[in-house]
Amino acid sequence: MRFEVRGLGGDWAVAREATPRSPFWVVARVRIAPTADGGSRLEVEWQNPRARSWQKLLLTLMHRGPMGRLVARMWTSSLDDHARADDA
Repeated sequence: MRFEVRGLGGDWAVAREATPRSPFWVVARVRIAPTADGGSRLEVEWQNPRARSWQKLLLTLMHRGPMGRLVARMWTSSLDDHARADDA
């Protein structure tokens, strides 16, 4: 996954997200909150203002179905890699 940070705050970020070789990209608005076990919970809102209506429908169906779990795992993997790189 590719991320381009467009805004950053203490507990939020706005980033452009895309999967390599995919025609789709979204602007993700992310809020981060700590969890009781020491981890973090992400609340993510995706938007693509340039998408056509059929593309928006396709993205909605993808994220609400089994693809949503795959996207969540990809985010987890990317963010874990980023955290490990910061620790190094």
